[in-house]
Amino acid sequence: PSKTWRRAFPKFWGNSASLRFFTPTRMFNKQRLATAMLFSSTIGYLGLKKSWLSFGNNFECQGTQIEYSHENVTILDHSLIPFLLSKIRDPDCTPADFRRYSDRIMHLLIEEAIAAEPMKISGNKTLAGGEFDHYSLTKSAEDYCAVTIIRAGDSMLAKMFELIPGIKVGKILIQRDENSKDKHPIFYYSKLPRGISNKKVFILDPMLGTGGSCNLTIRKLKERGVKEENITFVNLISCPEGLA
Repeated sequence: PSKTWRRAFPKFWGNSASLRFFTPTRMFNKQRLATAMLFSSTIGYLGLKKSWLSFGNNFECQGTQIEYSHENVTILDHSLIPFLLSKIRDPDCTPADFRRYSDRIMHLLIEEAIAAEPMKISGNKTLAGGEFDHYSLTKSAEDYCAVTIIRAGDSMLAKMFELIPGIKVGKILIQRDENSKDKHPIFYYSKLPRGISNKKVFILDPMLGTGGSCNLTIRKLKERGVKEENITFVNLISCPEGLA
């Protein structure tokens, strides 16, 4: 698939990895994880493309560093990330501040995921008559679909609507069986738009734990005809187990 942005965190409030870019072609445990790019820093983006921007294989967050390297992973190297993470991890952070800084992080994450989409350049003129290169997505809003993993994924929809107004939306409900030993995911419900097989899909879910829900979501999308290269996983927090 395309790309997936996401933040690699062993634990949200504990040691953290960093955000990366993922492409689920062969997830580290040999599972096909049809998703996108991951950007490290508490936010990530996962994708399924073969070639991506690469910023190195060392992921660092406020003093904690882990080594990670994969062809489908790219780091979101933004100077604001450490500052924003510090704010939301502060014990004195109020609910209002948490929402404000979290929204800013999600905006950066989704913004970068969209920026990795193909662009077309056309000539245009300013009101003053000056010529400039006009950049726009090669696809229209109707060619994209945001699929949220209920309910946490819905928290990321607002920023997606801000950046791609008119984007189609799908819902999928998958939960882990907490009573089972392997905590395997269970599929309950999905509502996907017509013609999704021809769309570029962004899977939205803030948390990547074991990777079970993400893998099952990708499998359900593929059953509906979506190609792996057209799937991008946008993720905020992830655990090493989910990557492996």
